[in-house]
Amino acid sequence: MRILIYTYGTRGDVQPYVALAVALNARGHHCVLSAPARFAGLAAAHGVEFAGRDDELIRFYLEDPEVQYSLAHQGSAEPGFRARGRRASTALRRTLVARLPHILRDTAAAAEGGADLVVAGHYQWELGQHIAEHLKAPLVMTSLWPTCLPSRRHPSEVVPFGGSLPPLLNRLSYLPLRWFQVGGAEVDRWRADLGLPKRRGRHDRSRTATGEPVPFVHGISPLVVPPAPDWPANAHTSGFWRLPPAPDWSPPPSLADFLDRDPKPVFIGFGSIVSRDPEDTARVIREAVSRAGVRAVVRLEANIDADALGPDVLPAGEAPYDWLFPRVAAIVHGGGVGTVNDALASGVPQVPVPHTSEQEVWCRIAHRLGVATEPFRQRDLDVDRLATALRAATGDEGLARAARSVGERVRAEDGAGTAAALVERYGLDRAATR
Repeated sequence: MRILIYTYGTRGDVQPYVALAVALNARGHHCVLSAPARFAGLAAAHGVEFAGRDDELIRFYLEDPEVQYSLAHQGSAEPGFRARGRRASTALRRTLVARLPHILRDTAAAAEGGADLVVAGHYQWELGQHIAEHLKAPLVMTSLWPTCLPSRRHPSEVVPFGGSLPPLLNRLSYLPLRWFQVGGAEVDRWRADLGLPKRRGRHDRSRTATGEPVPFVHGISPLVVPPAPDWPANAHTSGFWRLPPAPDWSPPPSLADFLDRDPKPVFIGFGSIVSRDPEDTARVIREAVSRAGVRAVVRLEANIDADALGPDVLPAGEAPYDWLFPRVAAIVHGGGVGTVNDALASGVPQVPVPHTSEQEVWCRIAHRLGVATEPFRQRDLDVDRLATALRAATGDEGLARAARSVGERVRAEDGAGTAAALVERYGLDRAATR
C-alpha cells in the first residue's frame, strides 16, 4: 500500500511518526510522511519519503520570547505572568490563522500522488481526515495523547492535560470539539477547492463522511497511560513509537571515549524551550555535577552555554536516545513526551526538570512508576536541587531496580511494530470492502 501519514508539531510530535513510517516500510508498504519542512533531514536519514509543510508556526512557537516565557512559566505566581500569557496566546493564534492557508496548501500537495490509506494525527491543524475523504481512501486516526477519544477517564483537550473532572463531565467535555475547528471558515473554503461538500460533522475525526467509525491507534505505552475502559473496540494502545538509530549513524569519537570511561556519566538535556539565562543554566549544571561527584554528557541547546560548562562535562550534539540513554547512569531531561518514553525504555533512573505543565504531567507519571526523582520545574532549577537529585538518581538502588523493571516491560511492547500491524490490518480490511 501507498500510505500517506500526516503529523504536525515540534520534533517530539514528528519523530514518533517517522518511527511508524519506518515500521510500515519494513512491512513492505511505501509511506509518505507529511510534516513540517524542517524535519526533511530526519525522515531522509531513515529512508522515509517526505512531503514538507509550512513550518513558520513551529518556528514562531520555538523562537518567540513571549511564547517561550508563557510555556515555561505556566502556573507561575510571578507578577505580570497572566498578562504576558494572554499576549503570547493571542500572538500564537494570530500566527496560526496567518499560516493556515499555507499549511492547507501543503497538506493538499502531499496528496497529489494519491494514497491507498491515510494515517492522520489528531492535532487541530493536521487535517488528514479531509484528505482521506478527498481521496476516498481508508482513514486511521492516531495520537500520542489519551485526550482525543471521549471517555469517562480522560477529559478532552479543552481541559489542561493532567487535569480531570468528574467522570461524566470528562466525557461531556468532548462535545464542543465536534463542531469546533481552528480556522473553520478557511478549512471549509479549502474543502470546497478539493471538491468536498460542506456537510454536517465534517470536522469530526471519529467518523467518516458516510458515518462509519474511524479506527484509532494511540502511540502510548499502556503501562504509562492505561487505556480507558469505555473506549470503543476499534481504539488501540500500541506502546510508544520509538525511532531506531539511523542506519549509518555512529557516535563521534569524543562521545564514545567519554562514555567508555568510569564512572558512567549522567545525561543532561532540557529541550528547546529557552526559559532561563543560558550562561546561568550552564553554571548550575557545572556546580551541581561537581557537588554530586558525577560526570555529565550535556546535549547542547539554545538554553545552555557550552563555554560555561566545566571539565567533567562533555558538550554533545544530537545522538539517538535509544543508543545513548542505556549507556549513562541517570537521565536529566525536560519532560518531552518522546524523551520520557525513551528514558523509560532505557531502564535508567530519571531526573525530570520540566518546563511546561504538560511536560510535568509526563514527569509525574514517571515518578509514580518509581523510576524518577520528584520533578521540579526548570524555572526552579538551582545547584542544590539538581545536585540532590543527581545523587539520588545515581545512588538509590530501589530507583535503579524499578527503572530496570519498567524498561524491560516498555521495550517488550514494540509500539511502532504493533501500530504498523494494526494500521496495515485496517487498511487492507477497508480496501477489501470498498
